Amino acid sequence: MTTLYRAVGPAELDDILTTGAFRNLGSAEGKYFTTSGEAASSYAQQAVKAFGDQPYAGPDPGPQQYFRRVIASYGRSRDSCLGHSKCTPSRTDAKCAESLANPRCAMTAKPDVIINVRFKTADEGGRKTALVGNFYSCPLFVDGEGFDCRVFLGDQKIELGERYLLPVKFLNRDFVVPKLMPGKPITLWEGKDVANGEVSEVLPDA
Repeated sequence: MTTLYRAVGPAELDDILTTGAFRNLGSAEGKYFTTSGEAASSYAQQAVKAFGDQPYAGPDPGPQQYFRRVIASYGRSRDSCLGHSKCTPSRTDAKCAESLANPRCAMTAKPDVIINVRFKTADEGGRKTALVGNFYSCPLFVDGEGFDCRVFLGDQKIELGERYLLPVKFLNRDFVVPKLMPGKPITLWEGKDVANGEVSEVLPDA
């Protein structure tokens, strides 16, 4: 048994309390946890600042208000970079941070870049389903490093195998934007490589 932590937003917390289960309310095909409560709390605070999220909630007072603990049988403990600003290549077997991809959430953060991206089909080893909703949270990899981000979908259905121009907002702009330029190859990751593309435009800071 391993103690796992996850940053939980208000909508997800309501759903957990209603259903008694962790469900995917957005386009992600998996849930993201960490073995550190401090990392979950750190991610939640960064997401409020970067993405304009509502404050994350939990059942405990003090610092633990930002995360909810779950005990799960997990085979072996795998570190997660939940709450960290970037993932190094040594952590490529771990799932990076993802806050709740809530289709009801409006785009409140100014994007940092525009990417030209194509999601792999299931036959190519990609996702099983199309993406829907307002945004999709995942790590964006560039030069072997992963950076937490939100890809804004604009409430359109993103079909697998098709190419799209999509705006992206990073959890920590300063860590990644200096590495980017038009034409720079990028990969989106959700437990595996799910999309490939390149930077179309780097947008000025707000």
